[in-house]
Amino acid sequence: YFTKDGKRLDIKLIDPMLNFIYETVFGKVDQAILWKPRGSGGSISVSIIIFLCMLYRKMSFILVAGSGEQAQVVYKYVMNLWDCNTELSKAWLERQPTKTKIQTKKEVGGIYLECITATEKASRGKHPPGLVIDEASQSDSHTDKAIEAAMQGPLSEPEHLIIACSTFHNATGLYQNLWDYADEKGYKQYKWDTIECMAPCREKIDCKKCF
Repeated sequence: YFTKDGKRLDIKLIDPMLNFIYETVFGKVDQAILWKPRGSGGSISVSIIIFLCMLYRKMSFILVAGSGEQAQVVYKYVMNLWDCNTELSKAWLERQPTKTKIQTKKEVGGIYLECITATEKASRGKHPPGLVIDEASQSDSHTDKAIEAAMQGPLSEPEHLIIACSTFHNATGLYQNLWDYADEKGYKQYKWDTIECMAPCREKIDCKKCF
């Protein structure tokens, strides 16, 4: 579960989400691109992948987005997963997570998740084998160049995982190019729509009152 605004939100996953998580966590796919429907579990699915890969594959990640605010969405979900497992957090984490970094103790691998903004300076630093690009569909060519620079680090690792995910905001740019030419660039496409995530209303109320 996650906590949001002081409320507990139980995680509910549909089959396409489970397939996306399974294939990336178990190394069936090392380059994935997800077309996220708004508010339908895309960021949650990505956060679960990061958490499980940190635990079971001892994989460090950079989480990059066009802005710090965008990058924080998935990052906060991952922090929530650590918070849900308090005994695990005490045993594994080196210190209390900061606003931009989760670090484990050296005796469990010294792995980390770091949240950065897509600037050329930040993106050209040394990067681990795991990279998540959130809200990759940008209208800014400078952001696209920074993201492309960030992608080069993991590609040099023999065992890497790159996930580009976004709601499709723009019809041009890096994300559109990756989606349209996914096969040629070595990316597997994942997609589900909002309708698949809907469930019957169990409140037994007059639906007219909702609108």
